[in-house]
Amino acid sequence: MASKPRCFRHSGPWLVSLALATGTLCTACQSSEPRVVLTQEQWSQVREHILEEAPTPKYPIGATYDDTIELIGLDIDGELKAGQEVTFTWYWRALQDVERDWKIFVHFDSQSQPLRQNLDHYPVGDLFRTPLWKEGQIIRDQQTVKLREDFPRGEALPYIGLFRDDVRAEVQGKSITDDRRAIGPRLNIDGVPVDTSTLPRYEVHKLRNEQSETLTLDGKLNEALWSELKALTIEGFNSRAAYESTVKLAYDDTYLYVGAYLQDEHVWATLSGRDASLWTEEVFEFFIAPGGPDAAYVELQFSPRNVVFDALFPHRPGTRSKSRNQDIAAAKPFTMQGLESAAHVEGSLNDEGQKDSFWSVEVRIPLKELPGVDGAPPSGTTWRANLYRFDRPSDDKTFAYGWSTRPRRDFHDVNLFGTLVFVDQSND
Repeated sequence: MASKPRCFRHSGPWLVSLALATGTLCTACQSSEPRVVLTQEQWSQVREHILEEAPTPKYPIGATYDDTIELIGLDIDGELKAGQEVTFTWYWRALQDVERDWKIFVHFDSQSQPLRQNLDHYPVGDLFRTPLWKEGQIIRDQQTVKLREDFPRGEALPYIGLFRDDVRAEVQGKSITDDRRAIGPRLNIDGVPVDTSTLPRYEVHKLRNEQSETLTLDGKLNEALWSELKALTIEGFNSRAAYESTVKLAYDDTYLYVGAYLQDEHVWATLSGRDASLWTEEVFEFFIAPGGPDAAYVELQFSPRNVVFDALFPHRPGTRSKSRNQDIAAAKPFTMQGLESAAHVEGSLNDEGQKDSFWSVEVRIPLKELPGVDGAPPSGTTWRANLYRFDRPSDDKTFAYGWSTRPRRDFHDVNLFGTLVFVDQSND
C-alpha cells in the first residue's frame, strides 16, 4: 500500500526555523517529502561521515534498496555481550539522489530463542536523513546500542531494511528475505544461557524382534505393542486447541516407529501428491534432528489421506545466504527411501454431515535415511525432535499443537525442540 503525501514539521537536528526562513521546506504539501537544510555545525558533523573512498567492511552485505541506496556492509566495535554497549557501523552508498525520507530498521534476532531487539534509527544520529543524500556519496552510519540484558547466548542475525510509514523499500541482493529485508552476518552473542530445563523429554524404547514382527502398517494402532508404550502429549498452543493428541515412539535395529492418535470431530484433507503443501490443511508433522541444533534435520508430514511430505534441511531456513522460501524449496526434492506410512480415519473423510472421532497415523522410518545416522542409536543416545499438529475446523480457524510449544515464532527452531532419549533394555 502506497503512502499518501503528507506535510511534516520536523524538530530536533532538522533545522525547521532556518528552512522556513529560506523557503526550503515544502509549502502547501507540494511534495510528499520535506526539503531540509542543516546548520554549519551540523554539516561539519555530517562531513565526517561522508567517505571519500569505498570501505572494506568486515561483514560485506551488498543489498540494494529501491535501486537508489546500497548497503555496502557492516563493522562492529566492541564485544557482543548481553547488557553491554556495542557500536554497529553501517556503510551506505547513494546510487542516485534520494527523494524518500527512509528510516532504517534493524531486526536483531536471536537464533537460540524467540527474542528480537529492534535497532531502528535514522542515519548518522538523525542528522543526515536520506533526502539529503546525493548520488555517489558513501555514508558511514555509526550506531551505539546496549544489547538487552536478557539477550540469549548463541548466534544472532541482523535483518536490515528501509521503511517509511507502512511501506518497506524493495530490496535486491544475494541474501534477502521474502518480506524485503537483507540478511546480515551470523554473529555470536555472549548472552544468557538458553534454559532447556523446561523442554520435554521422552524415552524411546527398543522393541524386541517379536514385537516388531507383529506390526501391521494400517494406521489403526491396534497392535499390542502400542498399548505397552507410554504416550507423549501434543499440547495446544492456546486453550482453545482442546483435542486429545498423543504420540508413541519405539525403535529396533532398522526402523523408528511412530504412532499418532489425533482426536478430531471433522477430519478433512484434499491435497494429493508427494510434497504437497500439507501444512495448509490438517496435518501431523514430525521434525527429527539427530545431530542437534547445528546439524541437518528431517521434516516429515502426513495427512489424513496418507499424503506424505518429506524434506531435508541442512540448517534452519532463512538463516544463511538464501531466503526462507528458497531454503524450503531446496529441501523439498529430498525423498526418504523406504519410508512407510498409513492413515486411518475413525469416521468419515471430508463429510461435514457426519461427526468423526479421530484420525491416526502409523509410520516406519528407516534409521539409515536420517542425517548422520548409520543404524540403531546406542542406549542413552539423545536426539532433538518436535511433533506438531494443525487442526482446521473451518476456513477461518486454525489450531496448532506441539510437543514443545516453545518454537512459536518458527517451528524450525531446533534449539527449542524436545529431546528423545533412546533406551535399550534388552541387555538388562
